[in-house]
Amino acid sequence: MITLPLYVELPRKTMKNKRIYLNANVFRNLHHRSMNDAKHIYKEIVAEATKGLSPLPKGKLRFTYTLYPKSKRRMDLSNSLSAIQKFTDDALVELGFIKDDDYTIVSEVIYRFGTVDKDNPRCILRIAAI
Repeated sequence: MITLPLYVELPRKTMKNKRIYLNANVFRNLHHRSMNDAKHIYKEIVAEATKGLSPLPKGKLRFTYTLYPKSKRRMDLSNSLSAIQKFTDDALVELGFIKDDDYTIVSEVIYRFGTVDKDNPRCILRIAAI
């Protein structure tokens, strides 16, 4: 089980940090430099979250992403979770947890809604062998 954030904060020198929500609608309009910075920060978060994680099983894997949003506001799960999935899969490959994130390794992806959690909004990733 890996706990993932729903946003990253880009540091700024003279202004308040910029909060970038991991959402397909945001990324569509995000400047490529900000996108790259967000991916680097997210990778660091994933590296910290995976410390002490037991090695992943060999063969095909199922990734289950469960969203715990901050509010009851209606939302499209795939808008948030597809962006989180993309960033997470890329980070897991770069960190050496999986060889690649193509269908020969990550052959099943499930998106789920958990519950509203005002105090700790997050996404939980569970990885299982198929």
